[in-house]
Amino acid sequence: MIVPAFVLGLGANGLGIVRALGRHGVPVVGIYRGEDEVGRHSRFCRAERLPDMASERTSYLARLEDLAGKSGERPVLIPTNDATVALLVEERDRLEARFRFVLPSTDGVLALMDKAEVVAIARRAGVPGPVTVTASTMSEAIRAADEIPVPCIVKPRRPWTEAAARLPKVARLDSKEEIREFIRTHEAALPALVFQELIPGEDSDYAFCCVYRNAAGVTLAMLSGRAIHRYPPGLGWIASCIAARVPELEEATERVLAEVKYTGLAEIEFKRDRRDGRYKLFEVNTRSWAHNALGPSCGVDFLHLAYRDALGASPAPMPRQRVRAFVNLELEAGVLWRMTRAGRFPGIPWRALDWRTAHPYFAWDDPLPVIHKFARRFSS
Repeated sequence: MIVPAFVLGLGANGLGIVRALGRHGVPVVGIYRGEDEVGRHSRFCRAERLPDMASERTSYLARLEDLAGKSGERPVLIPTNDATVALLVEERDRLEARFRFVLPSTDGVLALMDKAEVVAIARRAGVPGPVTVTASTMSEAIRAADEIPVPCIVKPRRPWTEAAARLPKVARLDSKEEIREFIRTHEAALPALVFQELIPGEDSDYAFCCVYRNAAGVTLAMLSGRAIHRYPPGLGWIASCIAARVPELEEATERVLAEVKYTGLAEIEFKRDRRDGRYKLFEVNTRSWAHNALGPSCGVDFLHLAYRDALGASPAPMPRQRVRAFVNLELEAGVLWRMTRAGRFPGIPWRALDWRTAHPYFAWDDPLPVIHKFARRFSS
């Protein structure tokens, strides 16, 4: 009997995981909550709706364990966002009794998920990052306002927490006065926030490195690349990107993950600072990523590798084979709309307009998710 995989979340990230595993014949149970999670329509999974994880955790865990018990095997458990990674960390002992999963030490994974601590870890590993400041009190925050360069961004330090749910995901502040005003209006939330300089550059200066490391700390797969567009421009998610060998980033990624003895999937994001030409690390995702369809199209099947490693199959290292692109047409349309309204033409991502390009929702062998995605969008 093939061991099933349970995927915690069926948005774009979860859909990519479902497809990657389903195409290898792995039976997948997709766990979802919202009607907008289009992965529930994929032919590669059996979708199960569970109670809200945040507000009904006891019921959520009980239902998850019940489904695992009915599977006949100890399934592989795969998180898709920071909240589900935090669930695995916080409920590790309980979940390991029913599931298999690869996760680094609790301290290591939580440190990399912390938007301030991750920059400190990078610096210890000799990898530069943006100026990053935290403050617990009003007086500390006022002093920080003098230290932080402008423009800057402010975001929740630990995005998966209940406190972060009441805060803006990210806010851009363009002057010292805007920083002080933000501090005054969010005084109670200061310990949960991080202020970070906005590294100058364009969307094309963003780059990433995706990796899988086994329990021995051996890198089994790595894929680096560069963004073409992000949405919202300059701050948001990757709208289009292309795989490209960036040895500098691959070496930096190895150093940072070795610093915390990291195991499992990770994606590290960088931006090239046009003032000095150096790539600076600003974020680490300790799980799969929204553009995960790019890996299989390049011949690097991170998700199946992770699944096999969780089973103890000792998979061999997987070299990159092809250069491919990824494009999220929905986000690309947003880039075009927003930038043309601002009087700038973003350019067309010609490198991503190829029949072999990876997409988050569209797939010839699994058409229903994209049909439901756009039917829902047009009906609303």
